[in-house]
Amino acid sequence: MSEDWPTEDLQEFLPLYVQQLEADPSLLGWGVWLMVHRAEQKIVGDLGFKGRPDPEGTVEIGYSVAPAYRRQGYAFEAARALVHSAFAQKDVQRVTAECDIDNAPSIRILEKLGFQRRETVGNLLRWELKKAQVMKPE
Repeated sequence: MSEDWPTEDLQEFLPLYVQQLEADPSLLGWGVWLMVHRAEQKIVGDLGFKGRPDPEGTVEIGYSVAPAYRRQGYAFEAARALVHSAFAQKDVQRVTAECDIDNAPSIRILEKLGFQRRETVGNLLRWELKKAQVMKPE
């Protein structure tokens, strides 16, 4: 594992996530995923869904990369895979995300993925990407 991983928030969340999975195994896949540096065989970050799709077909994603591994493409590659995984599910129609208003790297990632800014709430930017935007008919 990276020295800077897991974050304190993730350390607090993981026991709760295990309890949720024990109570409802169908949540598997709709929670935490890990980013692994293949060559080093080291966990360098995490990402995931903040739960299953809601009744309107919306899921929210989040991601975090250990400081020593930032700006190397891990978050973009992982978030792109997570978005594609979400849209491969028939009941997912929209993926949302949020980031701090001054988090330029996350803003660039979300823009590169095609997310659109929807609103600013306090210090957070809220984003969305609709399935119809990326899964265009052939």
